[in-house]
Amino acid sequence: MGRATLTSLALAATVAGATLLLGIGLAALVSCREFPGRRALEGLLILPLAFPGYVLGFVWLGLLEFTGPIQTLLRDFWGDGAPSFSARKFGVLAFVLTLSLYPYVYLPARAALLGRSSRLLEAARSLGTPERALFFRVSWPLILPSALAGLQLVVLETLSDYGTVALFNQDTWTTAIVKSWHGLFSLATAAQLAWVLLLATLGVSALLRWISVGRSLATRDSGQDAPERKPFLGWARWVAFGFGVLPFLFGFAIPVAQLLIWASNAAEPSLSSGGMHAAWNSFRIGGLATGATLGLSILLASSARFGASDDRLRGAIRFFIVIATLGYAIPGAVMAVATFSSIYALGAGVGTTLATSPLLLLFALATRFLRVGYEPLNAAWSRIPRSLDDASNSLGHSRISTVARIHVPLLAKSAAAAAILLFVDLVKEMPIQLMTRPSGWDSLSVRIFQFTSEGQWAEAALPALLLVAVSCLPLGLVWRSHGH
Repeated sequence: MGRATLTSLALAATVAGATLLLGIGLAALVSCREFPGRRALEGLLILPLAFPGYVLGFVWLGLLEFTGPIQTLLRDFWGDGAPSFSARKFGVLAFVLTLSLYPYVYLPARAALLGRSSRLLEAARSLGTPERALFFRVSWPLILPSALAGLQLVVLETLSDYGTVALFNQDTWTTAIVKSWHGLFSLATAAQLAWVLLLATLGVSALLRWISVGRSLATRDSGQDAPERKPFLGWARWVAFGFGVLPFLFGFAIPVAQLLIWASNAAEPSLSSGGMHAAWNSFRIGGLATGATLGLSILLASSARFGASDDRLRGAIRFFIVIATLGYAIPGAVMAVATFSSIYALGAGVGTTLATSPLLLLFALATRFLRVGYEPLNAAWSRIPRSLDDASNSLGHSRISTVARIHVPLLAKSAAAAAILLFVDLVKEMPIQLMTRPSGWDSLSVRIFQFTSEGQWAEAALPALLLVAVSCLPLGLVWRSHGH
């Protein structure tokens, strides 16, 4: 337990620091300076977000292992004196997680930098601030709240990760929970470890929120211009391009190329027979969970909309929504343990029946990702003026008629965006599917984990490519929502 705690905390701190530096550095590069390829890099730098950590992890393990292409090239070049190393190291794990998670910091930091007012920089210059100090004295305080919000997601994802850390044979809280579950068959031990992980994630969230308190984000007025980008000159232009393109190459281009090579060389197509059934299971449970989660999100958002007018209900509704949407801060392994514990508390008959059916998996997924559906719908509903409701009521329309005639058309795009984001997150989720799936039931993420646990990189390549392709779908929506 002590080793798992140290590894979990060290990994979270390392990945948090690396993603903060890389995400803000890339955001500042593409937002504040001009160099060849900048416009293309703005969009390409979010593509590593399409790779689940456990997919990126097994790709880099395959590239760096003793029989992989990198060490093979070193032996061909140096002969018997070539250096040999193990890829299953803490540093490589931190590298992989940083590549897959830095867009969480890059996107909000870039949006904040694009929202700066040119008058702030002009005022700072007029007060004698040196040009090289403008970023740290003016821009840094403006982007810090957004960067911290992204950093919170990074830390939560790192602490809750299971597939990636299991590939690298690192002992963390999540691997300890799963080992207690599958290895020791001890629900009580897994529940105790789950409480520790839950308290840690909630503590980190509270700490980062406390740091962000009082730090308001200043943005420019609609009539003001953003500061002009200063161009790099000479060789510095290509150094800037090289720095910007490396995360894209290591986090997306090279992994996709390697997956394509493995998929083409696989002895047996991994989507044949059982593989096709796993793909169908993924899309089926993803679709059902998306529909259930979106329906619950609509109920919550409508309660927030219409309950706000009643002073007696407002506080109770807000409290209920906070509790209902808390699942996104709970790691998947913890959610699986909590769901199983709740189901078995119903008794042997009902509990056993539910525990061996897909309903348990559906419930756990919908509970964890409810916030992903609720937030965009609630934000869209809050943008609809209440004057439209009053006008509809004055014309004799009921609340149901008002929702159907006015709200639904205005909410359609936000609901579609929420559905896409939900579907992608639900399909990629691995710990919940691994721990709560019925016996003999596999999905793409579970199948990838099974192949990669045995070092079968080629067999895992095609399911991984399918997951990455599905994950690319919402990135256009994310890109548009962050100021492109």
